[in-house]
Amino acid sequence: MEQWYVLVHAHHSGEEKDIFPIIETLAGQKGIMDANVEQHHVFEKGIDAMNLYVKACLIDQDKYDGTKVKTLIDAFAPDLVTHLRDEITTLLGLRSFGNDRLQNLMARFAHVGKQQMAEVGMLTGGMSVLVGHDVGYEGGLHKGFPPAPAPLIWGLRNVGWWVHSDWWKFGPCDRLGNLKPLHAIPVEAKA
Repeated sequence: MEQWYVLVHAHHSGEEKDIFPIIETLAGQKGIMDANVEQHHVFEKGIDAMNLYVKACLIDQDKYDGTKVKTLIDAFAPDLVTHLRDEITTLLGLRSFGNDRLQNLMARFAHVGKQQMAEVGMLTGGMSVLVGHDVGYEGGLHKGFPPAPAPLIWGLRNVGWWVHSDWWKFGPCDRLGNLKPLHAIPVEAKA
């Protein structure tokens, strides 16, 4: 959960600081991403509360309680899901500005992506991305994600994985990106 928080925080702060201003500049329309920024602020307090609890557990200032974690997640999850759905619509709506205006968008994003990966770390944030990415989803349509050099991905999957392998057992995918059975399933879910 700590790595998930780090990734979400880096992603949203990167959007607000770098990505959204790039979109607005290329589209030539200031404020088109403001609704997305406002949504970040709606769920960010809940995510921060969960992160503070997790950090307290990691340094033995608090005792881990799965019910409390679920309650903390339930407090921000609906707003996060709404944001993720709405942001897809916002991004698809950028088509209305035309390819000519936005043709350099992905190249500009690549630079920001490299900065964000440097911020979260390859052996922690990078591995967290890989552990959460199902390469078979939608028939493997997204198996080339993240857009990184093949030797780097190979190194993370085959060497980097082992640095914190005890963390990744809780992830939804194995080191190769294949879905795996959940490590811990609530008793009521087994019934």
